[in-house]
Amino acid sequence: MLAGTGLDKYFAKDRRTCLDDVHMPKPDPEPYRRAASTIQSPVSECVALEDSASGVQSAVAAGYGLVIGVLTTSPERSLRAAGAHVTFPSTAAAVDFLLSSRLSKSAAQHKITAGAKL
Repeated sequence: MLAGTGLDKYFAKDRRTCLDDVHMPKPDPEPYRRAASTIQSPVSECVALEDSASGVQSAVAAGYGLVIGVLTTSPERSLRAAGAHVTFPSTAAAVDFLLSSRLSKSAAQHKITAGAKL
């Protein structure tokens, strides 16, 4: 997801979490908890961008403050049912939202983490 969207430049390789870093994959919350720990941030201040129901479930169960469903591989109803707080038609639209609302109270309190295919 990161390289395909150009977001990889924002995430140092030693601050990324992948399948090899966890014992339990999504939908278990471990991947997202580990990602928050890696960036030394409370999970409630993190944002997750996810395109699968299991990824949304993982981020929600981890306690992420904002879970964004990206409608690239799963239908909106599936991501909403899994607990996505908001959905966007593309990763670019979600990132545009986050960047444009950086100064708003809700977005300014969150750090972005990206879940690779876990």
